[in-house]
Amino acid sequence: MSEQLTIKGLWASAAIGHLFDQSGIAFVIVSPQKIVVDVSQIFCDLLGYSRDEMVGLSVDDFTYHKDMVMTNVLFNHAKQSNVVLSFEKRYVARNGELFWFKGRSEPLREDSGEVVHRLVMLENITVKKHNELFLEQMAAIINTSEDAIFRTSINGFIEFWSKGAERLYGYTMEEAIGRHASFIAANNYSVVEPEMFARLLQGDAVRLATGQSRHKDGHQVQVSVLVFPLRNKQGEVIAFAAAHRNVSELRHLSEQLRLSQRMETAGMLAGGIAHDFNNILTVIKGSCDVLAQEMPQLLGRGRHLELIDKSAEKAAALTRQLLTFSRRQKIVPEVLNANTMLEQLRPIMQRTLGEDIALETGLRATCLIKEDPTQLEQIILNVSVNARHAMPQGGKLRIETSDFTKTDAPLPVRPGWESFTPVQIENGDYLQLTIHDEGIGMSRQVLERIFEPFFTTKAQGQGSGLGLAVVYGMVAQVKGGIQVETSVGHGTVFHIFLPSVEEESKPQQQTAASADTGGKRGRILVVDDDANVRGLIVRVLEFAGYQASQAGSAEEVLENEALADVDLIVSDVVMPGLSGPEFSKLWLERKPNARFLFISGYIEDIAETNILMAGNFLAKPFKPAVLLQKVEAELKGGLAAS
Repeated sequence: MSEQLTIKGLWASAAIGHLFDQSGIAFVIVSPQKIVVDVSQIFCDLLGYSRDEMVGLSVDDFTYHKDMVMTNVLFNHAKQSNVVLSFEKRYVARNGELFWFKGRSEPLREDSGEVVHRLVMLENITVKKHNELFLEQMAAIINTSEDAIFRTSINGFIEFWSKGAERLYGYTMEEAIGRHASFIAANNYSVVEPEMFARLLQGDAVRLATGQSRHKDGHQVQVSVLVFPLRNKQGEVIAFAAAHRNVSELRHLSEQLRLSQRMETAGMLAGGIAHDFNNILTVIKGSCDVLAQEMPQLLGRGRHLELIDKSAEKAAALTRQLLTFSRRQKIVPEVLNANTMLEQLRPIMQRTLGEDIALETGLRATCLIKEDPTQLEQIILNVSVNARHAMPQGGKLRIETSDFTKTDAPLPVRPGWESFTPVQIENGDYLQLTIHDEGIGMSRQVLERIFEPFFTTKAQGQGSGLGLAVVYGMVAQVKGGIQVETSVGHGTVFHIFLPSVEEESKPQQQTAASADTGGKRGRILVVDDDANVRGLIVRVLEFAGYQASQAGSAEEVLENEALADVDLIVSDVVMPGLSGPEFSKLWLERKPNARFLFISGYIEDIAETNILMAGNFLAKPFKPAVLLQKVEAELKGGLAAS
C-alpha cells in the first residue's frame, strides 16, 4: 500500500476483502477517534465477533490492557503525521484468549487528499511469540541450571555454552564457543569416545555415571554425563547436546558416610574392648600394688611385679587411645590459646622430630578454643610424628594457626592435589591448625584409609596404626573438622578446625589430697558389675581402714536401701541395667546429701556424664594409692550421708 491510498482506490475491486482473507492478513479501518469503520472477516472470526458487532466498537474495547498506553501513543502520533506506523501488540478475544499481531498502519484519504481514516493491516504472530517466549524460558531454565549444558557440531566444536558450564568449568561463553569439546577433558576421559559417537549418530542418547573433566584452573571435576543427538526436520543428526553434572560433592559425601559408618562401627568395637580390658587391667595393676604391700618378703622378686605393672601400664595407654578414638574418653576442656601451647610444645616437638626436620611456625590466630589441653597436645604431636615418618630423608615441617570462618562455600583445594574431609565442617568460626610436610605424599587409596584404626603404612613394629584414628576421635568429639590434602612426591597438608570461643577461662584452684590415709575411717559402698574389680577395691579400702561393702548392680542397692547407708558410694559408670549416673539421679532424689565417686574405663554418653561427674571421676585402670587419694578427697569435700 502507498501513502496515497484512497477509499475509492481501496474498494475499486470487490475482491479486495477476499484477497486479504486468502493471504491471512487481517485489516481494520479505524477513525481518528479509534472507532472501527470496517473490518475483515478473518479478524472478526479470530476474536469471536460478527462483523456487525465489531463495526462501531472502539479499538480500546479489544486491546489488551497492558498495551493501552502504546495504542494511545500510536493514535496521537498518527493524528500529527501521515507516516506509516509499524507495531506489535495484543488483542483480547471475546472468550478472553490473547492474540499477538504485527501491525502496519497507513493513512486512508478522500479523493481530495484529506486523511480521514487509518488502514491497519494485521498479521497473526501469536504462535511465533509463544515460541519466542518458550525459547526464552528454556534459555532461562538452562542458564539457571547448575549443570553444564552445551551444544557441539558433529565434529565436536562448541556452538552453545550455558551459564552452568561457565560456573562448572570456569570458561566464559566467549572463551568456549568455537573450541573443540576435548579442551575440558581430563587425561583419562574423552568427551565423546568412538563408541559413544557411533551410538549418537544412530540416534541414541548416551549416559555415563561418572567421568573426569578439567576446570580452567587445572583441578579435576567428577561429572555425570548425558549426551544426546539433535536432528533436523528430515531426521538427520546435525549436532549434539551435552549435560554435565558435578558429582564431586556427592561422591565426597558418599565417601564420608561410608567412612563415618566404618569408624562408628570400629569405635563401638574399640570402646567395648577397652571397657572389658580396663576392668582386667584394674585388677592386674591393683593386685600388683596390694601384693607388694602385703608380702614384703617378695621384695627380692620385686622386679617381676614391676615388669607386670609396666606391661599393664602400656596396655592401659593402648586402651586410652582406643577410647579416645571411639569418643568414650572423659575430657576436661579449658579455654586455651593454641599459639601459646605450640610455643610451649616446640622444644618437645623438635626433640621428637629429630635434627633432620626443620620445624617452622606461623602463628597468626587471634581466637581461643575450648579443648582438653592433653588432647590438643596429642592432636599436634600425632599429626607431626606422622609427618616425620613421611620424610625419611628429612625435610621441613610447617605448623600454622589462623582464624577461619566456614560458610556454605566448599573448602579450597590445591590444584592437582587429592583432598579428603573425613570430619565434615559445619558453618561457624574456627581456629585452623595447618600442619604441612614435604614428604612423599599419599595415593587416593591410602588417603581414604589413614584414619581407620590399626591401618598403617609403616613397617611392622614401627606404629600401632592408632595415631590418626585418635586425632579423628578427638576432633570429632569437640565437633571440629578435618581436611587433608596430599600429592604424591609433593607432601601432605592437614587442616584441623577447632571451634573458637570468646571468653578466657578462669584458672581452677586445685587442692591436692594427701596420700596418707592412716587412721581415716568411713563407710563406703562399692557398686560394680565386675566381681574382681569390686573385690579388689574393697580389699584396698579395708586395708586402708575403711568399712567397705559391695553390690553387683544399682538395682540391688535400690531394693535394699540399707546397703547405701554409707558416707560414699563408689560406682562404676557403665553397668547392665541402670548406669552409674542414672543410679545417682534416683538415689539423690531419696538422699540429697549422698556422695558419689564414679569409676569407669568406658563412657557411653559423654555429654551427660561430663555434667554428672564434674570432678568426682576416676578412670580405670588406677593404682590403689590414687583411689585412696580420691576417696579421701571426696569424703573431705562435704558432709557424710545421713
